[in-house]
Amino acid sequence: MDLPVPLARRTYDAFVKQMRNVAAAIAKLSMNAAIRQKIYNLENIESLVVSGDGTWRKRRFWSLHGVASFIGHHTGKVIDVIIKCSYCAACKLLEPRSGTDQYMD
Repeated sequence: MDLPVPLARRTYDAFVKQMRNVAAAIAKLSMNAAIRQKIYNLENIESLVVSGDGTWRKRRFWSLHGVASFIGHHTGKVIDVIIKCSYCAACKLLEPRSGTDQYMD
């Protein structure tokens, strides 16, 4: 990233957060443009063909995190990406309170 050497952790985290936000915004714009291009080139919306693929971080169903993507068949452009997690920290925190009003909210 070509940042100065003595960099505080908080400053570095702020840079990473800003880059993540910008990358996410650009990815969303790019995927929306790919969808618009795909729909514009079709006469019939029902003929939209996509290919999907997904992967987990580790093999043998041991991973907590995975990603799936949909790619336009004719354009080869990414239409959508989704990140999945099989663990929820909020659910784990509220597990001892199951059956209470606070758990239901």
